[in-house]
Amino acid sequence: MTFSTKLYPNTIWGDHYQGDFQRLISDIRAAGISSVITPVFQGSRVFFHTEQDETPSPWDLRVFRDACQEQGLAFIPEFPLFHDPDTFDNIAQYRPVDTRGSAAIPQDWYKPICPSNEPYRTYRLDLIFKAIHELEPAVISLDFLHYPYFPGSDQYQQNPVNLPDFCYCDFCLYQYRDFSGIPNPQDDVEQWFLWRSENITLIPILITEHAEKQGMNLKIMAQMPSAPSQEYLEYLRRITGQDPRQWRDILHILSPNLHLNRFNVGPSWGLDIMENIRKHHGQDFAIMPEVDLPFVFDASEQDSRTGVLLESLKNTGTPAVTLFSWDLLRGDQGMIDKITSLAG
Repeated sequence: MTFSTKLYPNTIWGDHYQGDFQRLISDIRAAGISSVITPVFQGSRVFFHTEQDETPSPWDLRVFRDACQEQGLAFIPEFPLFHDPDTFDNIAQYRPVDTRGSAAIPQDWYKPICPSNEPYRTYRLDLIFKAIHELEPAVISLDFLHYPYFPGSDQYQQNPVNLPDFCYCDFCLYQYRDFSGIPNPQDDVEQWFLWRSENITLIPILITEHAEKQGMNLKIMAQMPSAPSQEYLEYLRRITGQDPRQWRDILHILSPNLHLNRFNVGPSWGLDIMENIRKHHGQDFAIMPEVDLPFVFDASEQDSRTGVLLESLKNTGTPAVTLFSWDLLRGDQGMIDKITSLAG
């Protein structure tokens, strides 16, 4: 089993490492990690060179990528597509709208933008195309590739037979009417689900087309958010718009978020999700789950719970796992020992 870890720019250049790439990479390699997944933009901040940059930026992930390559650590750029606090805060009409016409959201950290918003989608795709050109990756990871969704809120337990809570902004309603000829989603719920899924699938299609035009052999990973394990894929299709049946021959890797610690659930929950994906798509995609680590380290049930899941994933033939995140892992020597024992 091989391991990747999420690594954020504020860790690379933060107080602990302060841009010391060699020390950071050495620590990560010593923990049994073979690749890092790093966001190349966050909100309006971009961590690669663009034509607007008059001078070289110290926050340029191209330099870090080169250092990773020199030390045998794979670098995978991550694109948080429809999560953008800056745009959400500054452009009110871009905020998603729920079934009651409200743009209020139930979580503070997550600031979603509706995937039906064509001007925003074009803006995000343009950034991705520029990043691919600058970073020349072999693999990219797409995060927040879904309609607004709030795991852990009331919606997390919502009956997926009903319409999802989000999104019913003007971008959604006008486009759905053009797609289906039906003004009200409630009049044909299945058409609503289909239209949303096609909007989500359009993103990797456009990325793939761009990469092919550039002569790039690019592999795409899609991160899939946490959801109830029973009928996991159908739940995501209805609530988030993600439908891997539409992703065949477009995407290559599925990365379900098995966040045990965040939702205080046991290893069987994550294993059930993996089984649900393998049952329906085991021949279509590689599966690289993301496992979260405890926010506070102690030698407790939380740590053993994560360890049990990792061991079970290896025993069931999972070849690769992403760990969320390096900030949580680097101070947990017990978990590092577990990972180094499972790596290879």
